[in-house]
Amino acid sequence: MTTPINMSLDQLPVATEAPISSDEAKQEFAQKIYTEVLKDEGACEETLSRLKWSLSFSRVKGIPWNEEASTQRMVGGLRGFFAEYVGDRLPVSMAETVYSSREIPLADLNIISPRDYVESPTNRKGDVLGTALNTSFEEHPMHLFGADPLHNKILIEKFEEERRKNHAPKVSYEERQRLLQEYLARTEETITREFKEGMVYGEVKEGKGKFPAGEIFASTVIPDGILVNAEGAGVGVVEVKAYTADELSRLLELTRNSPTGAVQYTGKASDFGRTYAGASMESFTLGADVAKEVAFIDTVRDLIGGSETGGDNENNLIVLRFPADIPNNLLVQYGERIVNYGFPNVVIQKLPLSGPELDIIAKEIVKSRWGAIGMQLLKKQNFADREIKVLAKYVGIDTAEKE
Repeated sequence: MTTPINMSLDQLPVATEAPISSDEAKQEFAQKIYTEVLKDEGACEETLSRLKWSLSFSRVKGIPWNEEASTQRMVGGLRGFFAEYVGDRLPVSMAETVYSSREIPLADLNIISPRDYVESPTNRKGDVLGTALNTSFEEHPMHLFGADPLHNKILIEKFEEERRKNHAPKVSYEERQRLLQEYLARTEETITREFKEGMVYGEVKEGKGKFPAGEIFASTVIPDGILVNAEGAGVGVVEVKAYTADELSRLLELTRNSPTGAVQYTGKASDFGRTYAGASMESFTLGADVAKEVAFIDTVRDLIGGSETGGDNENNLIVLRFPADIPNNLLVQYGERIVNYGFPNVVIQKLPLSGPELDIIAKEIVKSRWGAIGMQLLKKQNFADREIKVLAKYVGIDTAEKE
């Protein structure tokens, strides 16, 4: 693929029912992504955030930061981000399907973000789940204190105790009842808020204490996209995995003899060919967590009333997407593995771009956005000199004269 730079194409090639297959269409699609990202401030900010995280990541306690590990994590992180960006803009009908567990009609399905599915302010998992839970409470309030809270003895005692502590003056019976109603409303609002926060947000650290993730948060994984039908009802999930062929092959090998037919593997980075210092100690996970992703769509769908069906694996479609250079036989094996894992509706697709092509786009975007001068501006973003050095080397910039 020609490096997508200094071109002017602004529109995605017209293709609503057929996959992008010709070299020319792929080139135009790549240029569309490149142009769009550079104009997308949110995407650029996310790119910067991922760069910072990958370059400064402290892998294993006691193992020093090293350039090789940082570079590998950066390249993989950027490839993954831009694969997701491509997937977000690629309709189901425009990706090449290489595996389908059964005859599954895709033409009428659309992909939307979890954020848009529940109308959340962000696409962070806690915010998406929180918005869905808010929707549920609006339609079905908790009514924590029963049909007649004004006669709840425990709450009334707490109300009186609070007034005594605050040395509140005596008031008429009518005023007391009004104050009691306000107290009950505030208390229910507080309890409801704390309940929601305890259900849908991740691990929280306060002072020396640490509070575990909420029940719904811990039991779900947010997918890259939600599949909706023509009526807008959620029918499944989409996940993009920017793996290399070697990584997927190794994943299949490591999980082949799993008694549960696992489709995900958690081991060490060295299990997947990493050789940098500390790789044999660093935790590393590969594979789609399909069970928790399906739990996510089931949960939010139930909370917002998005469908009359769902709640089990039979009624959810899983679409996984990989770079174009992954061999079909590996993708078919992985699709069959997921079906054997207990999910009968599985589609495996290829993105129009290969892993190396995604790497080219990522590198050119970083170079265009943060060139030789921009590298120095990254210091204002708390990038360390060693991090800037790795980044400059990655995009092929000599910053010596700029320092």
